[in-house]
Amino acid sequence: MPNDCWSNITITANKTDLNDILNKELKEIPDWALKIRERGKEAVRLDLWSAWGPDFRLFEIVIEKYPSCWIKNLWSEEGGDAGIWIGTTRHGQKYIQEMSWVDMCLEEESHRFRKNSIEHHNETFKDNITDEDVEISTAPLPSPVKKVVIKKD
Repeated sequence: MPNDCWSNITITANKTDLNDILNKELKEIPDWALKIRERGKEAVRLDLWSAWGPDFRLFEIVIEKYPSCWIKNLWSEEGGDAGIWIGTTRHGQKYIQEMSWVDMCLEEESHRFRKNSIEHHNETFKDNITDEDVEISTAPLPSPVKKVVIKKD
């Protein structure tokens, strides 16, 4: 089973080229894999799913075919690879910039952004303590503080 790759893509182009890109070049991508988030007259923002990594060849074909087109793809793959790809064609010259890095994998991101944070844990812990669970000790301590012992297992 392939790793999922999510791409956040911005495409700008003149009206005619943008319509052709959406209606011809991206037409074969299934609805479940492509979601248009925002569309203007000369720009579109979309989310695209692919297996293992972005389809950079598709982007290159689009910028070669549509000279007014500029594409930015910010992507991440569940195994932890991530990057950015920016491409355009100006005066017959193709310009592509790429950068990639090792990011958090899906499991690490899930672990680090889990809702069971210390603050949440403390609130839950406080909510589960009753008066019967607390014993107040008056044993001498280095400072004038009462010692609280939790009896709950």
